[in-house]
Amino acid sequence: MLRCCLLIAGLLLVPMANATNVYMLGRFNIQGTTYAQVVFFSHKDITTLEACEKEVMYGRTGQWQHYGHLVNKVAGMSIAVNYICRSAPVKLSTWQARERYDIVYEVDFRDNGLKLVQHDTYAACVGHFRQQKVQESYEYFCAKANQRIQPAQ
Repeated sequence: MLRCCLLIAGLLLVPMANATNVYMLGRFNIQGTTYAQVVFFSHKDITTLEACEKEVMYGRTGQWQHYGHLVNKVAGMSIAVNYICRSAPVKLSTWQARERYDIVYEVDFRDNGLKLVQHDTYAACVGHFRQQKVQESYEYFCAKANQRIQPAQ
């Protein structure tokens, strides 16, 4: 009996180890530059890409249901904001609006995935693209963030 319970408990833990998190990425670009910032939103009630995409739809009209996110205008700058939903096995710290954006990621959400590679500086990230002879694109770019990748638990 104990052996059967341990087997069932072990089977229940396997999906949790490979669980993916659903994120709504907010990408902010200063028009006319390659500079970008990125925010990764997650919410306990948003567990599917479909629910995330529905939240983006509400947010576009300023009627966020789960995420409270406003973009402040900056005098003299034109900022483009794009939102996209992706799932990934990576766990990120919670976004804090007032924290510095001092973490640089190479963000890749091609192929409907989400891959993050951390770089020491923004210049190092851009340099990586140049070394690889790859152009930054909507789906593959350098960005500053204020959220850290959390260790697997």
